[in-house]
Amino acid sequence: MEVDLKLVITLAGMAVSVIGAAAVARQQIKVLIDQIQDQEQRMRAADVRSDQLENLVTVQSQRVDVLSKMNAPDVLARRNRELSKFETLIEILQVEVAQLRAMHNGKHK
Repeated sequence: MEVDLKLVITLAGMAVSVIGAAAVARQQIKVLIDQIQDQEQRMRAADVRSDQLENLVTVQSQRVDVLSKMNAPDVLARRNRELSKFETLIEILQVEVAQLRAMHNGKHK
């Protein structure tokens, strides 16, 4: 087998092509890895925001539940009955105090 200058130049050209392609591939892989890391960071930030919003929705839902229970018809009816009893008791006590004042005449010696 004879090795001539033409064969050496061809092999050298192929080697340079392979090395150049490897360098380009390495650079593209590095760019792709950087893009993947950037997307991963964005996804994690989105997950954090999503978790915060989910917690906020849960808290708001609990608050609405508490308010709806406070304003439930049966609770309001019970409170109204209690208030009515208090108002009636106050009226009775006012009458009694007025009677005691009338009996005493408001004069001290």
